[in-house]
Amino acid sequence: MLSEGAVAPLKVGFAVSGSALNAVRRNRIKRLLRQAVTAEKKVVEHALTTMHRHAWAVFLFKASKSFPVARMKLHTLQPDVAALCCTLASKLQSD
Repeated sequence: MLSEGAVAPLKVGFAVSGSALNAVRRNRIKRLLRQAVTAEKKVVEHALTTMHRHAWAVFLFKASKSFPVARMKLHTLQPDVAALCCTLASKLQSD
C-alpha cells in the first residue's frame, strides 16, 4: 500500500508460519530475515523517497517439516531478499 508523504519510506514486518516450527526456530528465521532486509532495503527506500511515498511490506516465510531451519544461515536468504528488493524498486520506478 502506498501513500503520500512519510516519516520512514519503508516499514517492514515479518511473519513465519507456526505449524511446522517451534518458537525458537520461528524467531531465528525472523532474525535472519530482519538482518537480510536491513542490508538490502536501501534500494527500495531510495525508489520510494524519489517518488515522495512510503510503503509497508510484510515478508511471509512458510516452512515445511522437511526444511532444515536449524542450519539456515544468512547467506541462504540474502540473495532472495536482494532480488526481491531490486524487483520491487524497479517496479516502483517504472510506475
